[in-house]
Amino acid sequence: MSKDYFDATSGCWDEMRATFYTERLRERAFQAAGVRAGALSADIGAGTGFITEGLVQRGLRVIAVDQSAAMLAEVRQKMADAVDSRQGDAELLPIDDGAVDFAFANMVLHHVSSPARAIQEMARILRPGGTLVVTDLDEHDDVALRDAHCDRWMGFKRGDMESWLLAAALTDIEIGCVDERCCESTAKLTMFVASARKRPAPSIPPGPIVALVYRIPPESRTEMVAFLRRAFPLYERPGGIRMGLFESADEPGLVLELVAYDSDEAYLRDQERVERDPKLREVLAEWKRLVNGPVEVRRMRPLAI
Repeated sequence: MSKDYFDATSGCWDEMRATFYTERLRERAFQAAGVRAGALSADIGAGTGFITEGLVQRGLRVIAVDQSAAMLAEVRQKMADAVDSRQGDAELLPIDDGAVDFAFANMVLHHVSSPARAIQEMARILRPGGTLVVTDLDEHDDVALRDAHCDRWMGFKRGDMESWLLAAALTDIEIGCVDERCCESTAKLTMFVASARKRPAPSIPPGPIVALVYRIPPESRTEMVAFLRRAFPLYERPGGIRMGLFESADEPGLVLELVAYDSDEAYLRDQERVERDPKLREVLAEWKRLVNGPVEVRRMRPLAI
């Protein structure tokens, strides 16, 4: 089991880690996040504090989470009271909803049973507008490495990573290369850095608003909510568009979907995109299938008062 492996290697992990990757990986992760002093960050699967230590040096407050008590003991020995260390699982984090500005998962996901679930958890703990950064291995075929380090996954396809981030209702997704290889002296495996942002708290933009009122059939509710969590970030990706969903307090199943635009130009660009983007048309076709009923549509604009 990976927990037993990390308990056993905690005392020599820093020396082992240095043979896997260097501080360049950490710098790449911090660059992707845009870290800032004074913010609160979570280091998920913190180990002996490779990411945590760098964050503290930059003036951030850190919650370090790891399943291994022995690893967390190493963190406390290095940084004493500068870090809030919590024992817990990446798929059930001991952190409140919307608590942190940043969440980092460095070389963690290939050790968890469900990477998608872990990403959902990290999205849960982010504040609106907060950033998640994942650094991990690209998909590989090195069985010996997997067995030696009790890995559950032999790296990941970047397309799968993007799908998991979208499913967690995250936006502004970027996935890029790290300019070094893991286990440089032996396996030379490529690594990626993925960053994504939790949608900011709703605000009223100055441009047009399209309001859609419809009913979600009870039998389609779970499927519809899961679909919209994936669809909203995809629809918002070009920028200038914000979306929200509201349910009637008096009539469960009656919903108001708002599509708000920053400007008239953003609205016109969106209409053109619907015409020329086949993927977006597929999304709209799936939305119509799930609604399966009448939709009242109104185009509104802010009224100065």
